[in-house]
Amino acid sequence: GIFVLQCLLSFRKDVLDDFLGHFVVATEVFKVWILLLQSVSVLCQIAEVGVYEYALGYNLTHLGPLKNKIEFRNVSFKYDNHWVLKDINLTIEKGKTIALVGQSGSGKSTLVDLIPRYHDVQEGEVLIDGVNVKDTTLFDLRCMMGNVNQEAILFNDTFFNNISFGVENATMEQVMEAAKIANAHDFIMASENGYDTMIGDRGGKLSGGQRQRISIARAILKNPPILILDEATSALDTESERMVQDALEKLMKNRTTIA
Repeated sequence: GIFVLQCLLSFRKDVLDDFLGHFVVATEVFKVWILLLQSVSVLCQIAEVGVYEYALGYNLTHLGPLKNKIEFRNVSFKYDNHWVLKDINLTIEKGKTIALVGQSGSGKSTLVDLIPRYHDVQEGEVLIDGVNVKDTTLFDLRCMMGNVNQEAILFNDTFFNNISFGVENATMEQVMEAAKIANAHDFIMASENGYDTMIGDRGGKLSGGQRQRISIARAILKNPPILILDEATSALDTESERMVQDALEKLMKNRTTIA
């Protein structure tokens, strides 16, 4: 270590500065390259699922807007050898709100994750309008749903792009209207560049309540018939929770909600 330090000190300051500058740039390029590879990997996995679904000749059913109900029929699920859910029967009628109550680790999140097929049941079936969720494409299935989770999924991009993520050809007017309903418009406009302000990696420049309201604005813009809320306010302070809860109540109107 001392030898390296002596070598560095022997360089002229301008040469050393130039070296360190190039090193910092190279480091940042490497970080971007890693993120790009991770994104490409995820996209390839998504595309691969869709290709397999059609290429294998499955008799898939197209799912449109929710017409009647979501049904859990004799559903059981386990992690390794531990059964988390056993013989669950539950019917959620269109337009109703269902609250799942239980202690931590009782399987609430696992149950709702079975609807968009983040996990697949080991026994029984999950049905939407009588169609087994395994008998439709993941694209059709997840287009019907909006998620607001305890940890908001945000990207190092602008407010506009984070809210409009997943909605093709969204206009500024539509994004602003969604943000207003989600109680997010005011703090967005108070930022340096409004809707063009970068929010940092995972929304790191925002408070917890602000991140949740951006996530809610995204769900409002998507306008899904099915809404899944997974402890959306559990990690917030009292004031943030009040603002987020008000936004959630607006979002839940006329939707089938599992919370």
